[in-house]
Amino acid sequence: MRPIQTLLAVAIAGVALAMSSHAAAQRVSDAEMQYREALRKQQVQGDLAGAIRIYRDIVAKTTDGALKAKALLGLGLSLDTQGQQSQSIYQQIVRDFPNSPEAREARAKIAARQPVVSPTMAVRRIEMPEGLATVGTTDGQRVVDFDRPTGTVMIRDIDGKNKRTVFQSDRLEGFRVSRDLSTVFLFFSQAQEEKQRFAFIKTDGTGYREYFPTIDGQPMNGFRPECLSWAWDTRSVLMCKPDFRGSRLFRISAQDGSVTHAVGDADAFIEDADYSPDGRFIAYRDAVPAEVRVVAAQGGSSQLVARDAWLADWSRDGKHLLIVEEREGRMALAAVPMQNGRPSGERIAIPSSLSFTGFPSTMPNGALQVRVGGRAVYNVAVASLDAADRMTEWKPVPVFDARNFAGYPSWSPDGTEFAYVARRDTNLTGEVRIRNVMTGADHGVYRSEGRVYSCLWARQRPNLFCSENKGADTEIWSVSLTTKKAEKVGLLKGERALNRLSEDDRTLFTSGIAAGYEWEIGTEKEITHPFLAAQLAPDGSWVFAGDSNPKQLLVQPRAGFDSANWKPLTKLRTQLTPSFGPIAALPSPDSKWIVYHDKDPDGEDGLYRISPQGGEPQRLGSYPTDLPNSYLTISPDGRRFLSVTITPPQKQEFWALENFLPAARPQAR
Repeated sequence: MRPIQTLLAVAIAGVALAMSSHAAAQRVSDAEMQYREALRKQQVQGDLAGAIRIYRDIVAKTTDGALKAKALLGLGLSLDTQGQQSQSIYQQIVRDFPNSPEAREARAKIAARQPVVSPTMAVRRIEMPEGLATVGTTDGQRVVDFDRPTGTVMIRDIDGKNKRTVFQSDRLEGFRVSRDLSTVFLFFSQAQEEKQRFAFIKTDGTGYREYFPTIDGQPMNGFRPECLSWAWDTRSVLMCKPDFRGSRLFRISAQDGSVTHAVGDADAFIEDADYSPDGRFIAYRDAVPAEVRVVAAQGGSSQLVARDAWLADWSRDGKHLLIVEEREGRMALAAVPMQNGRPSGERIAIPSSLSFTGFPSTMPNGALQVRVGGRAVYNVAVASLDAADRMTEWKPVPVFDARNFAGYPSWSPDGTEFAYVARRDTNLTGEVRIRNVMTGADHGVYRSEGRVYSCLWARQRPNLFCSENKGADTEIWSVSLTTKKAEKVGLLKGERALNRLSEDDRTLFTSGIAAGYEWEIGTEKEITHPFLAAQLAPDGSWVFAGDSNPKQLLVQPRAGFDSANWKPLTKLRTQLTPSFGPIAALPSPDSKWIVYHDKDPDGEDGLYRISPQGGEPQRLGSYPTDLPNSYLTISPDGRRFLSVTITPPQKQEFWALENFLPAARPQAR
């Protein structure tokens, strides 16, 4: 009897224990389910109030330390998004769970709220290891770079040690590293019959996750992002995707790869965007009409922050939005005080002697990372003739982004403005812009998904004709300056440089590699001639050319043109390379002169003109460069000149701007 009773007691105890364990497991499961529900409300539904209630309930009831730390962090982030006090929450995480992953993020949140200790700005060079390829970003201690020929992303210490390959693929087209250098977003090229794909990977080489993006149930195929930026909490990426109306902004989850709309303005040309440090807002730049705006991360109406400016980044504490603006003839930094997604004070000029070639970005420690050099810079200058035909001094014309100036400028009919093309860093897409040389105003008028090379200003109506690469051929687009709408008007065989329009806007003169063309716009009628259209006088009466051995200008009548019948016009002391498109020698609009760059007997550079009928050259004035590869344009009245010079790239350097914002003034008691 006793053994049976013993076995029965053991069995009953086992059942009771199993029931107890099941009940405990059920309680843990319920808490986990609560946490997942709170996370869904916070990140998917945007129901912050509901998420906060659930997080508080978990914190009050759970005995699971790991889950409690996660719930506290979710609570703090939700309070941040609502603009409520959360400092005590982060302090509780650090105090009660000091070794948890959540404690690291909580410490960063606490540090971000510390006031600037020193009001004195310091400029410090960040020494980089030799042999870097394309640098993605640095936190001042490590650097991530990309070797494009091999498709290799690498991370290393800035002293060159601890070098490690993160990822390698010959299909890798682009990447973006998170601010804390923990994760990389990878973007791949797309072959025919393939789906578009992207991936996330940790910089230690683990956690590779690949996704095929869809939006509104449809695959996102046939594009490359125009901008990429990480959220400060490394939970999502913002991406600009061009479409036929403009460029849209999307949010990509780093947790599951899902893609959602971030900014819903279908007509915006968004080209840069950044989350605020607390994740509550998104700052972005609308290329047309060149505005920096801020919108709540959950959507709604946007707030204008700055016109005629570029977006740089947020300050680490989120109290300022950093922009790039024109100041005293050069691109400069400024900070706009922000409160609840709105400008809250006068913008603050940030003085710096650094001529940056990449827009500054905020590092995790709050310093600004500034890139200097590393690529060619375009210098544009303007000069005029006075009533006595004496030339004024050349004045620099700061275009909006001198790194990405592209296409030859074209004067407006009244000679007060010129159109030019600004090309993107991450893409060869072009933004057509207009600069007023009298007022300094600079604004965008058209943004293309293709490779816009140059534009010509029509004479009879407010319109531009622009060239766009289409494989080996050239599309011609008509862009209305009134409606900002573009219409394709023709396809020309081969690569073409636009030279000029006829006075009635009916004929377009273009140049190929070794020939010139006259095309009747919108028709199949095209004339080919054996000289470049840039060498033809506007009235069609004569043609000129440059000879390199000996260095001289040559001329002959167009009628009966013969490539062996050139007549020497004048000798040159500088190198002249009249080849493809507008050059530093061209006919005047009235066809009475050839205007060109040359040197005097003392070696001084100057702008000259000479009659095609011969005679002595006239020196009009100085010329702003001694480089032979500059090019020149002349206003329709022949009185204003634009010179564009390409400065060769210098070695890229990285600098950190520290304490660049003035200390907050103490409040009066």
